[in-house]
Formats: sequence, structure tokens, C-alpha cells
Amino acid sequence: MQEYVYSFKDRGVIVTGLSLVGVRETVREMNKRGFARTGISDKAPIINETEDYIEIQTYAKDELNGGGYWGIKRQNKKFGTGTVNRFCMEQALSKAQRNALRGLIPEPFVKEMIATYLGEGKGKNVT
Repeated sequence: MQEYVYSFKDRGVIVTGLSLVGVRETVREMNKRGFARTGISDKAPIINETEDYIEIQTYAKDELNGGGYWGIKRQNKKFGTGTVNRFCMEQALSKAQRNALRGLIPEPFVKEMIATYLGEGKGKNVT
């Protein structure tokens, strides 16, 4: 089962949001309902790399309503244990795309989709 919503506790506060899959599905639903025509731009991502991390910036746009939003994600090349993260580039890109698309989803729609997904059992508690 795909997990559309994540939830975790940060300093005693529960943080809930749409996962990459949840954001993609929400954008698909918005586009299907005719509320938007949102997607990742054909602009090449901007990639900055250091010895410790990869940072990716990507752009999403809404061709129906106008406007766009930059998403950025910095992903460490190593896990906290010191093990090399072979997938840090893919993770940074996916999360940057999620962040860019998420910036174009109106908050009322996000709340509706989170409630729907949780009601369908498509949420996951992350520790």
C-alpha cells in the first residue's frame, strides 16, 4: 500500500503532511477536478554538491492559474552512522519535487486530502 500521509513527533509536537506519493496524488486530483494544471517544469534542476551533501532545487508551475514554486532539498551523503547513502541524489530530487509541488497546493485542499487519506488508512507514523 502506498503511504500518502506521514506523521511524526518533533519536540513533542505531532507533524503531519503529505508524502511524495500523497503530493503527486493530490496534484493529480486537483488537475483532474480542473482546479489546476500543475506539474514539474521542464527547467533542469539546479544541483549543488559538497563533500557532505547534495542540494537540489526544482520548479513546479501551474499553467492554469499561473505562478510557480521552487522546491529545495539538501540530502546528506552519509547516514548518521557514517554509512554512505547511495541514493542521496534520488532522495534529494524526489523531496525537492515534493516541496515544489506542495507549494502550489492550497491549504484547504491539503487538509481535505489528508483527512481522506487517513480515513482510507493510507497514513504512516514515522519515528
